[in-house]
Amino acid sequence: MKLKLYVFTGLITVLPLLTSALRADLITLKGGQVINGRLYRDSDQYIIAPTKGQPFKVPLNDVTGITLQSTASPAKQAANDWVYTQAQVKQSRSLPVIISDLKAYIGKHGKSPEVKAAKKSLAVYLKYQKSGYISVGGRWISPAARRKLLALCAGQNATAEKLVVAGKLAQAHEHVAAALQVDPTNPDALILQGVIDYQRNEIQAASRAFAAAEKSNPKDIVALNDQAITNFRQRRQPAALVAYQKALHIDNGNRMLLDNIAAALEIYKKSKRTGLYRNLRASFTLADNRMKISMAKKGLYRFGSGWVDAKTEKTLEKRMTEYQSQKAALESQYQMNLVALQSVNLQIYNVNRQINALLEAVAILQVNQGSVVTQTGMIDLGNQAVLDSDVAALTQAQSVQMQLSGKRVSILAGIKSLKIQAALLEKHAPQLAVKPTQFMMLPMDRTDVPLPPLLPVTAITALPRALLQKPAP
Repeated sequence: MKLKLYVFTGLITVLPLLTSALRADLITLKGGQVINGRLYRDSDQYIIAPTKGQPFKVPLNDVTGITLQSTASPAKQAANDWVYTQAQVKQSRSLPVIISDLKAYIGKHGKSPEVKAAKKSLAVYLKYQKSGYISVGGRWISPAARRKLLALCAGQNATAEKLVVAGKLAQAHEHVAAALQVDPTNPDALILQGVIDYQRNEIQAASRAFAAAEKSNPKDIVALNDQAITNFRQRRQPAALVAYQKALHIDNGNRMLLDNIAAALEIYKKSKRTGLYRNLRASFTLADNRMKISMAKKGLYRFGSGWVDAKTEKTLEKRMTEYQSQKAALESQYQMNLVALQSVNLQIYNVNRQINALLEAVAILQVNQGSVVTQTGMIDLGNQAVLDSDVAALTQAQSVQMQLSGKRVSILAGIKSLKIQAALLEKHAPQLAVKPTQFMMLPMDRTDVPLPPLLPVTAITALPRALLQKPAP
């Protein structure tokens, strides 16, 4: 039975109503995808509401045809359902799902002319299932044929991998393309394609390749590692940490993965108080502690996101100890000065209160003494004695005030000096000559991880003379 399809090209104007619904059982999209559901016009888009799944929007030009069924006869309904079932079978990679769809159609339309074709198709897929067939590149192949294809892809990938390492990206791409021609979902080929795209600065293409590799093999740490690095490049750092966490959960003993996570945690620019960062940091620390023990047996020691030999590690440890010791001494002196400053400030506060009270008392005594002299022409000796005593106390308090003010200035100068020394110390802290870097992984790096190159380390040969002197109290 020939179905009537309404095929649209360019801007679709056959459905002019903005929100009117078309009772369309079969909706054909670009690429041949057929959906059973309803179509709604919404301005310059269509809303597709499948009979199974959530509604979604597509541009007008993405809809290439519809089959209306509002008044379809049972025979036409069966024919339309067969078209839809065939489309679903073609798109599916799961034999159980395909077999279930075909059985459902046969059960629903047992007397339709299309049932003969459906039963024939069902017999084929049941045979595929019994023989262990799988879908590769849209084709169903036997296990033997699959082994041959995998061997062919493995050969192409191995050659491509060597060419990538040698920097011959154009030649590597030819072999990767050949592998993907045989198996478009081959994880190794997709990873190599992503690495080639990344090195060519085609970041979006690389991201798609790594996502496809992960979809093909969700437990591939290489795909996850490279996807994390690509996310960093795209300024999607939280997404990068998620990818690293997935990879670490799958394999926490891969040294290259741990090195990349160490670099990522160090250069991470977002909030480090989130659970995302803290969880990855905690998981990494546990795994890296085990890695440090393993690498120490080989004479290599963690420094930042890389590794150094035993001699360099001892030198750096000595310098780091000296640095930390001096830093602790400065911090101790700084805290002592803060305590001293707090004490002096309190003493100044109390002396100021004493001075203000004495000034007030002296003023009152002077007024009283003046009043007595005016009235009697004589000086009140008792009043004068108290006045003299208060003036002496005031003079003493003012002298203490000056001493405390001088001491406060000295303490503040000491604090300023300690801050300068701390800044100078921080400037001369042991550090790497290279910034933390994340490196793309290749398929071979899943298991055959080479020893890391030793980091070129530059650190202070000695702390500045000013810092070796004992800080002033």
